[in-house]
Amino acid sequence: MVRRLAFPELTISCRSKDGSEAPFRFQASAVYDRHDPTARKYPKINLILRAPIELKNLLPFDLNYRVFDKNTNQNWTSFLHKGGIMPVHSVRLDHLVLPNVDVNDSGKFAAILVSRPN
Repeated sequence: MVRRLAFPELTISCRSKDGSEAPFRFQASAVYDRHDPTARKYPKINLILRAPIELKNLLPFDLNYRVFDKNTNQNWTSFLHKGGIMPVHSVRLDHLVLPNVDVNDSGKFAAILVSRPN
């Protein structure tokens, strides 16, 4: 049986040296096998590190995106190729985060689906 540790997720922040940029953040979670006989003598944990938010472009077009953190009034913009995935390490999950997408040369609009894995 694979079991999660007591904390479901933990946010790890790495601050910039001069403090002018947003901290680089990871979401960490861990799992271990309770029935593994070696786990008591040699603790073995799978540590999973990932970005707080990942943007995935499922559209058949390249796009520009903007992520706005309403709590800190910070703005991040970048470009994402079709089929690409972009990790966003600069936001906190307990803040109101507003994504904005501009689809290049398509004449189409895009709806944004925000989901959180269990």
